[in-house]
Amino acid sequence: MTFTNLHKLEGTKVLDSGAVWHYTCNAPSQKVLDFYNISTIGDIYSRDSREVLIIPSEAFENEGMVVPEDENVLTINAETLLKRLRLPQ
Repeated sequence: MTFTNLHKLEGTKVLDSGAVWHYTCNAPSQKVLDFYNISTIGDIYSRDSREVLIIPSEAFENEGMVVPEDENVLTINAETLLKRLRLPQ
């Protein structure tokens, strides 16, 4: 996939694997992403690596969230999830 402008990157999709492809400008630290097994792939699209994420469905489930079919609700859930994630104390 080649994206020539940022607008084409914006969005959230459920992949065949059940993981969620999500564009964000509010990603937590790399340490938090690594802890939750969230892959950073923004560099593939010539963006900051943390701007495009592959979030495993387990990350949602562990926070008591669902991966809905509705793309708008999915985007909201993904952003909410990213704000909730913290490293254990």
